[in-house]
Amino acid sequence: MVEPKYGGTLIVLSQYGVTPYAWDPADCDWYQTHICGPVYENLMMGDIYKGPRGTNEFDFSHPEWIPDEFLTGQLAESWELVSPNKIIWHMRKGVMWTGKPGVMAAREVTAQDAEQALERYFISPKSSVGRFSWVDPLKPTDKLKATDKYTLELEYKDFSADWSYLIGWGWATDIYPPEVVTAGPSNWRNIVGTGPFLMADYVEAASITYTKNPNYWGTTKIAGKDYKMPFLDKLIYLIILDESTRLAALRTAKCDIAMAVSWKFKETLEKNNPELIRWRKVSMGVYLVAMRVDRKPFDDRRVRLALSLAVDRDTVGNSPVWEPGVAKTMLLNYPMGATYPKSVFTPIEELPASAKEQFNYDPEKAKKLLAEAGYPTGFKTEMILHAYPDNQDISSMLAGMWEKIGVKVELKPMEYAAFQSQFLSKTHQAMVFYGKGLVHPLTVLRYNLPGQPWGPANWNDPQYEKDYLAAKATTDDVERNKKLKELNVRALDAVAYINMPGSTYYIYAWPWLKNYYGETNYGYINDASRCWATAWIDEEMKKRMTGR
Repeated sequence: MVEPKYGGTLIVLSQYGVTPYAWDPADCDWYQTHICGPVYENLMMGDIYKGPRGTNEFDFSHPEWIPDEFLTGQLAESWELVSPNKIIWHMRKGVMWTGKPGVMAAREVTAQDAEQALERYFISPKSSVGRFSWVDPLKPTDKLKATDKYTLELEYKDFSADWSYLIGWGWATDIYPPEVVTAGPSNWRNIVGTGPFLMADYVEAASITYTKNPNYWGTTKIAGKDYKMPFLDKLIYLIILDESTRLAALRTAKCDIAMAVSWKFKETLEKNNPELIRWRKVSMGVYLVAMRVDRKPFDDRRVRLALSLAVDRDTVGNSPVWEPGVAKTMLLNYPMGATYPKSVFTPIEELPASAKEQFNYDPEKAKKLLAEAGYPTGFKTEMILHAYPDNQDISSMLAGMWEKIGVKVELKPMEYAAFQSQFLSKTHQAMVFYGKGLVHPLTVLRYNLPGQPWGPANWNDPQYEKDYLAAKATTDDVERNKKLKELNVRALDAVAYINMPGSTYYIYAWPWLKNYYGETNYGYINDASRCWATAWIDEEMKKRMTGR
């Protein structure tokens, strides 16, 4: 083994060609968690040594789900469920806020800091509806208490099986000091954390630069030896929107690793740059069409089924968006798909006939269903979408298929902020084409409850809601999984969403990037910053191969 070297800069070509638009964790924005991951930490995190670099029990490629058995402590050294209604976290001693001139002096992290950060999340108007009703539907903040400098307790009304995700490591659960809130948490210059890196610079629509936290508390083990993290002096996230420019940055080694490369470039890349190391990944983001079931004509299941039957998934899967031969194996992805364990997921071939039918291609039956529903000549409607090239290509293809059964869909592409605004506020009129990450089973099933911003179909079944809440409160894992599996089939049978085939992508890295094993996350939304803290650059190899 080559001895790891300290120093150097790692340049990561981010999988997200998105300009940052939120820095405050209380904004409850998925991208904020990703870009602040190198600086902010959580109570808990994924144990990456149970992944490809260790026991390989979990591949750490699921952006919004880490099963509890693969979690470990981060700012909390340990935790315990001391009763059916209480969780206690024991904070790691000696961890320091790094400090920043004009914001705060360096000082030790306390349980009170964690309490205050999480309370902002509890009461944020941008948090999901009912997210903490299991704690206390009226005053969840009253139930979270720092009982001393290193102990944080949460008492709750009902057990929630996804508590670790909701509090410990998931969406918007960053821990940050109250001094940042006073200084202004929406300003990246005020960010102070405990992570392996410090926020150093942001160039709009171009890059985010982080520098080494010299006093980071963490260590990593390589070949049985402990090393202080991070090895790197600097970490840079490149933000490049244009696909050809992204590809050029990889080919010319302007970046050390590209986190999301389309399969369509695989042959050319590997022919011209055979030195590159690659990892093939199943995309954890899926394309969906949501139909507003609370408005005509989509309040009729026959109409929704007709639109699904009119989609030729073979043709869709053979389009340039999908890698040849892959799409057919991943037709079902939502609410849950093949990346979920069979304890909660039912494959297409095992579905009841009613739920299975929607995956057939049968335009003649689609026409009959429309006629039965009172639309013998079809109807006109609209579909909003983010104006990203792949989105527009797929949507145009779908619109052409629907026109063959008399349904004329006006496509309304929008820039991302405008699209998100309509999507999350549910001010769209009819249909939405969008991408969704595959999340915690309890989270993805929760989207079918009333008021959920990530449930644009507005499907509402009171019995489903009742059974979902019962499943969430079930403490026995096996029994709970049975309930979740049944709920997944029921949601699928409603045909409120049209599944698009699953897809693949590749991660490419130059060989001078060492001690990286293809993981994409150890926290929420592809936060791989823990991996970057354990990685190092072989500067001698890089100079030999690039001349610089």
